[in-house]
Amino acid sequence: MGMVQGWLTIVLVGWLVAVAAVTGFGGWVTGDWEYAFGTGLKRLAWMAVMSLIFCLPVAAMSFLVMRLRGRRGLGEPVRLTALMSLAPAVLVGVATLFEHFDGLDVWSMLPGGPSWLVSSLERRNPDFEVEDTGAGGIAIYRADGQRVTLWPWQLKNAKIDWKKCEAADVELLGPARPDPAASCVHRIRVEAPAESFTLLAFSIGEADPQASATALQEQYERAGGIYKDHLVVEQGGVRRRIEGRATRRWGNWLYVGVIDAETASRSGG
Repeated sequence: MGMVQGWLTIVLVGWLVAVAAVTGFGGWVTGDWEYAFGTGLKRLAWMAVMSLIFCLPVAAMSFLVMRLRGRRGLGEPVRLTALMSLAPAVLVGVATLFEHFDGLDVWSMLPGGPSWLVSSLERRNPDFEVEDTGAGGIAIYRADGQRVTLWPWQLKNAKIDWKKCEAADVELLGPARPDPAASCVHRIRVEAPAESFTLLAFSIGEADPQASATALQEQYERAGGIYKDHLVVEQGGVRRRIEGRATRRWGNWLYVGVIDAETASRSGG
């Protein structure tokens, strides 16, 4: 029994260390201790329970094989189960570091939800509903059902101000204009540590969003603009991110994000 107790102690200590490390690291990286000590801990606990549930049949099978071979005792099955139950703890710790270095959600490897980004955005912006689309995008909904979709890295610790697009807002485009049939519907201001910008969302109906984005990029190029990457064009000292968005339910859109000068050096996704 001493060996059994020893392995069980190792498993317990291993998981406690993993939980403390991931919780502390997640809270430190995001600055969101409310999530770390709330939903984050619940997701870690669920991960531990799932690993135990997965390992129990393996332990039972190992014990049965040992008995069939005429060997008695719990040492070998317990050791195998302990090692297997510790593997997810190590995996979560390593994956958390990789997710952080990739600029992603440090909690993304854990089961359950909501995700940290969705939870933090809804708490920072109580007027909106937030949804992870599962396709690399974060959808933000207004009370009237209107929706815009942005990239996760654009929204970390972001504060959002959403207004109806006015005629004066289109002047942010500088020398270029989208197709005359495009209608500027939304003006969204995003204040975030990584990059602050003002987004103009143009409804383009059934038009090809990629063709619309390319046509606008070419206008900036003719006006002396240069590409910083495949989405960002710098013209007249101003960087603009131009994207086409296709949706089944809300029609097609052209997004133009005017990036603040102080964060332009970090733009480009």
